[in-house]
Amino acid sequence: MSTNNSFLRNLSLFTLGIALLLSGCDGNKSSKKPDVSSIEVALQVQRFEHDLLQVDTANLVASLQQLQAQYPQFMDVWGNLIMGLGSLEMQPEQAMRGYNAFLHDTMARNLLAESYAAFTPFDKAQEELTTAFKYYKHYFPSKPIPKVITCISFFERAAVTYDTTILALSLDMHLGPEFDYPSSLPLYAQQTLTKEYLVPHAMKVMYGMAFETTPKNSTLLAEMIHNGIQLYFLDLVLPDTEDHLKIDYTAEQQRWCQANEADMWKFFLDKKLLYATEMLENRKYIYPGPFTSGMPPESPGNAGSWVGWQIVRKFMQENPDTKFEELLELDPQALLTRSKYKPKP
Repeated sequence: MSTNNSFLRNLSLFTLGIALLLSGCDGNKSSKKPDVSSIEVALQVQRFEHDLLQVDTANLVASLQQLQAQYPQFMDVWGNLIMGLGSLEMQPEQAMRGYNAFLHDTMARNLLAESYAAFTPFDKAQEELTTAFKYYKHYFPSKPIPKVITCISFFERAAVTYDTTILALSLDMHLGPEFDYPSSLPLYAQQTLTKEYLVPHAMKVMYGMAFETTPKNSTLLAEMIHNGIQLYFLDLVLPDTEDHLKIDYTAEQQRWCQANEADMWKFFLDKKLLYATEMLENRKYIYPGPFTSGMPPESPGNAGSWVGWQIVRKFMQENPDTKFEELLELDPQALLTRSKYKPKP
């Protein structure tokens, strides 16, 4: 893909902001998963990237008005907040100029078309999402099921939610290793931009929609537990999904963590990091990266979140009657103590 394009140069490119084992090697395939076969989920899916391609640029105003009627909430979320084209409701003249430039841009149109083609038919992804939402409805019956809208974001984010009604999936963030991603996306992020990560990315942002939690305090332990609970949520709604897909690792990185779990835990204890409160320092251990600071170069980034995940899993093994909502309210230190977490070398 060429980047010598005036429209693209005016776009802000962001890295994947997801703070995101082979069969027989993954220890989390749940044997106690609930039977959700009787739960009904009629998932609505709209293909915005395709419908946007059908806009008649020779009759732009009327055609965009028709599209907005089809996507009454999402048009401004996508056009204004994600793409920066302007709001058709609040800034119609600016938005018309933005959409006109976008829809006449060859690279933008190619990306829309390629993203649509890569996920057509959408049957497999829709089936996986429907199953995930059956588990979601089982555990959280009062939570609404959103409408799913597929789109592109020009590599800004993998998925986004709006209110409780929309789950938008950026297909351009899941086009696979053969796609020529921009250099602004680091290699450690590009490894997760494949189709198999689409549903985990979707359900990860669903956690934020449903619970909107924040760490209990400013310690690294609280951050690790907070992220671990989010990953445990994925255990519930994606019980058959490989662990590496949930945390945005490769299968090899997941195996490395399993093989070195005791040493990883010892690292945090020996360095007295669990109760550190310096935000910039703590980010080294709970954010994606090429590796985790202070650990071997073979380590994946975000190792602190992976360890936090294992602590939460161990807590639930020791306290299986704990409801998920109760888990969210626990003090991180109390959760650690009650988990009896002590990985064996």
